[in-house]
Amino acid sequence: MESPNLDAASATERLQLPAEQAAWVRGLERAGPVRELRLPPLPEAPEVLRRLAVAPDDADEILEGWPSEQWPAELVWLLERVVAVVRADMGGAEWLEPGPSLPGDRGLAWKHFYVYAGPNAAERPVLSVTTAPSGLEGEGFPVRRAFAGVDLTTLDPFVHMDQMGEVDYAPGEPEGTPWHPHMDGHGIDQIRGGTGDRKLEAPHAPGSCPCA
Repeated sequence: MESPNLDAASATERLQLPAEQAAWVRGLERAGPVRELRLPPLPEAPEVLRRLAVAPDDADEILEGWPSEQWPAELVWLLERVVAVVRADMGGAEWLEPGPSLPGDRGLAWKHFYVYAGPNAAERPVLSVTTAPSGLEGEGFPVRRAFAGVDLTTLDPFVHMDQMGEVDYAPGEPEGTPWHPHMDGHGIDQIRGGTGDRKLEAPHAPGSCPCA
């Protein structure tokens, strides 16, 4: 769909939103880069909704209002910017501010508007399915590295997903790792059995690195 030539003021007027919601719409102009909408084509949409476990009656309504060239310009403008907000917030820990309730009596596209933001914002094709190779990391502790060998044009070089062990260490026994560039990153440890202690030191024990 072609991006409409509207600003926030004209979009708000055409959306027929109450004055208290105008500030929310104006804020969408600061949502970051607006990209071309890339919803799945309508013939593929039923399978997308089925995988999302959408009830059949709801799916029929959603499909009937599926975005098209016949959508009003203000609705396209709003969808572009809502998608930009969702994309910009991916990975954020806070709830996004809810958008306005659009007048459902103006058609099914309005009634199900926010359904269409999700498939646009979260489009992530599967590039490959592989088995993580095993190896030794640092000074000799075992890992399985899920993203080993992935082309860095498709992956941030500081995104890691490593499985350590299974291995039993006595207190003070774990081997460490030398200094490396991403030691100051953020990470999450998931311990599926036993216990672990995360602490920072240099060189540091496996699991103590904030990038682990």
